[in-house]
Amino acid sequence: MIDNIKPYLEHVKGNTYCIVTRGCRIPVYKINETDAIMIDSGPPIDWEGILALLQEEKIKITSLLISHFHIDHIGNSVNMRNQFGTKIYTSLFAAAAFANPLNFMTIASGKLTYSAIKKTKCFYMPDEIIDWTADSVTVDGVTFGIIQLPGHCAEQMGFVTPDNVAYIADQLLSNKLLESISIPYCTCPEENLKSIDKLLETDYDKYILAHNEVVDDICELAEKNRNNIFEKAAFVEQLVEGEVTKAEMVAIFLKKTGRDLNSFRKVNGITNNIAAIIGYLIDEGRLIETAKDGNIYYSRNI
Repeated sequence: MIDNIKPYLEHVKGNTYCIVTRGCRIPVYKINETDAIMIDSGPPIDWEGILALLQEEKIKITSLLISHFHIDHIGNSVNMRNQFGTKIYTSLFAAAAFANPLNFMTIASGKLTYSAIKKTKCFYMPDEIIDWTADSVTVDGVTFGIIQLPGHCAEQMGFVTPDNVAYIADQLLSNKLLESISIPYCTCPEENLKSIDKLLETDYDKYILAHNEVVDDICELAEKNRNNIFEKAAFVEQLVEGEVTKAEMVAIFLKKTGRDLNSFRKVNGITNNIAAIIGYLIDEGRLIETAKDGNIYYSRNI
């Protein structure tokens, strides 16, 4: 991530720009000198900096396209609507997730308490649902291509601006993140791998990664991301000696990777990410799950 920077506007190509914050690149497509369409709204922690930049540049966000429902992508949607009257466009899944706190709690099962979810104050109803099967969407007279990229989460969408610039949200980790992150967030590794294959079939002029890079060619990076999934799955598989519980696997993982065993954020995050890989390994026939004495145990299918 880019630490302690003041958000600034970066030109990508044509009318396509990015707002660069400490950890995100947020695409902005200028319709004219004053009006623009934003893709994702960034995390709430960046709101004051994003707003100050937009006011400094005299840019009004007329519409907002949402790639997926994670808080660092949808966190300022309500702020945008309140500030500019921005119209919000999301998938049906993202709309359901942020319709109310209980919906989000159900979708993000176990990650946050109900009280913590309500404090986010990010809940809204979109102005329009984007058809998940559509290959384009027209907003304020501007047509954006759609790339369906499930796997990182459900119904993640990439958007292609009229400048042939593709915003692929969280589908690929940047080189810097691949080096620093212990295990990637991924709801479904199987679908994530398919989405990587889909990106490898594309040929856009530039690709914007939400965290936090712009690249001209994604072939090498896509292969690195694919290998990262395989390597992390193999690493988790190697944690299984005899019969172990998920909690035991998480503790072993944290020790082996030198992470803080007493950080709630680390333990909670790793637990969710390992759970997805466990499911992948079970589907691959590499792990077996059994119930015994009130616990679920995992063992290698040797």
